[in-house]
Amino acid sequence: MKNASRSNAEESRSEIDPIRVELLSTEMPIHQLAKRGGKPIRILKRKPGNRVEVQWSVDYSAAVGAPGQLAYRLDTWVIKRCLDELPRPIPRLFEVGDLRPIARQLNHGGDTNAVRRAFDQNAATFIRAKITYTTANGDEATLEGYFSRYNVFYRGHTLPGGQRAETVYISLNDPYYDLINDGQVRPLDFEYQRTLTPSSQRFYEIISPKIFAALKNRRSTAWIRYSDYCQFAAQKPQLSRSRMQAQMAVVHRSHRESGYIADVAYRRSPDSDGSPDWILEYTPGDRAKAEYALFNEKPRSKAGTRANPESTAEKKSAPQPATRQPSQAEHLVRCFLERREGRDTGTLSSRQIGWGRQLLEAADQDVGLAELAIDLAVEAAHQNRNGFPKHLSGLLDAGFIDQARARRIKERDNRDKHERIRAVEERRGEFNDWCQKRVANRINQLSEGQREELLDARRDDVLRAQSFFLQLRRWPTERESAWVESQVLRQYGKEGEPSFEEWARSAKQATLQ
Repeated sequence: MKNASRSNAEESRSEIDPIRVELLSTEMPIHQLAKRGGKPIRILKRKPGNRVEVQWSVDYSAAVGAPGQLAYRLDTWVIKRCLDELPRPIPRLFEVGDLRPIARQLNHGGDTNAVRRAFDQNAATFIRAKITYTTANGDEATLEGYFSRYNVFYRGHTLPGGQRAETVYISLNDPYYDLINDGQVRPLDFEYQRTLTPSSQRFYEIISPKIFAALKNRRSTAWIRYSDYCQFAAQKPQLSRSRMQAQMAVVHRSHRESGYIADVAYRRSPDSDGSPDWILEYTPGDRAKAEYALFNEKPRSKAGTRANPESTAEKKSAPQPATRQPSQAEHLVRCFLERREGRDTGTLSSRQIGWGRQLLEAADQDVGLAELAIDLAVEAAHQNRNGFPKHLSGLLDAGFIDQARARRIKERDNRDKHERIRAVEERRGEFNDWCQKRVANRINQLSEGQREELLDARRDDVLRAQSFFLQLRRWPTERESAWVESQVLRQYGKEGEPSFEEWARSAKQATLQ
């Protein structure tokens, strides 16, 4: 509580520096923010009838590599700041500045070589896109093609038009140029972005429109599917709840400390294929509310704008039921009602909360098990529209808690089974590699005379055994002869080798010793 009070006090004194960014180009991923094991950026969604609704894939240059964290900060801290400060319509060619000051803006000291490489990585990244977006005028437009976003000109390069560049310039390419000029823009807090790690900044870009929508429509929470978030953040999805929560806790930490999000809830919601997935629900914090209030003021200043201390004090002194921490029982009731009604259900009655407590008790205080029972009720409703219980107590009467326990046991058994199968497949792969090396060694140890003697002795046996196969192929004589010789040598190399089971037993014994 002490830390939260301190962060709230600091927030009330801090400056919010709005920067306008184009919505679509910020939402869709381009950079690899993971330091290792980055996930390829490939997004493909189809409409009914198998028509492509959204396609977004990113290809990187082998010469300069994938744009990483420095290239991401260059884009979001420097280039988008330049775009925000330019008059509309934005000129196709504009000045960015000298490399050394840019390096200092990026907190990268005087390493201009690294900054130049980041420019090159951004410019050499190609995007394959087919996506519909809404323009600033409210019209519908399509971004489609295979393109890089811009070209870079350094000091001494010849600019379009024939002049010499005295500093770094960028020239926007089609169709990215049209998107930047015509697309909808939204505000972000530029100074807040600069305090965040790359993964936390990416979270801020992705979740802020949903936070704003929740505040605008007076909803208590904003939500996003975990699988969707991983796609937009180019983040590797985790398959277990514990690993998913540990992964997201790192992303959430700075936003919790700053007060941008007040609470996070995880609700199990498998995808259409039954693969593990979750709904991530976020309760907006004081910082998010301050941003929303400032960005919706008319008129609002571009920079150096402070949140009104008096209005902030009034908000803090007034009751704030939306930010009260909900109990587990209330969470279950809302989860049930939202799945049934498809909307925020407002204030809960004491009777409804009592049903939530009963469900929680039946699940032995296991919220995840109770959520699974609600999901099973939804699955049953897909088969029978009248099958969804009208009240939360109906989950108990219909035995959905017992079904949830049985489903959990089945899922655990399936995971164990798949893990065993995967382990055996890995071991078979190791065995095959081991065998191939030994076969190659035995064949390589044959002298030329031993090799000819072996082929003469066994060639006819292979021809007889494989006569039907060779008749079907009808290969030329040279190819057939080469294939027969490879079979003879392969059979010789494998003679005396143990079976997979024998090899596995001996390997296990060697490990125990």
